[in-house]
Amino acid sequence: MPKELTLPGLLTYLEQVMAQFPDLRVGNNTQDDLRDAGLGAFAVFFTQSASFLARQSALKLHQGRCNAESVFGLQQVPSDNQIRNLLDPVSPTFLAAVYRQVFLALDVRARR
Repeated sequence: MPKELTLPGLLTYLEQVMAQFPDLRVGNNTQDDLRDAGLGAFAVFFTQSASFLARQSALKLHQGRCNAESVFGLQQVPSDNQIRNLLDPVSPTFLAAVYRQVFLALDVRARR
């Protein structure tokens, strides 16, 4: 559960949950990181911009650094296809606790 409902607190909690994701890949095709795929997917929803990751890849290429790294903590910016390939096999039930804890934290805040 996030200790506080801030972006850094939520990202830390998400990373803890994503560490439990099963990695169903076999063979040598494991260079892409599930953590980066999960944080990348979260970043797209957080920013509400479908082109966020593409823009971040371009920034990284031209400037050597991007917001996806500094704000969301990504090591490498994944492509949309990488995210789909890595996260589609993961059951949404792995994230149920995240949704519930965020909802409860928002509910507590609203009642104050």
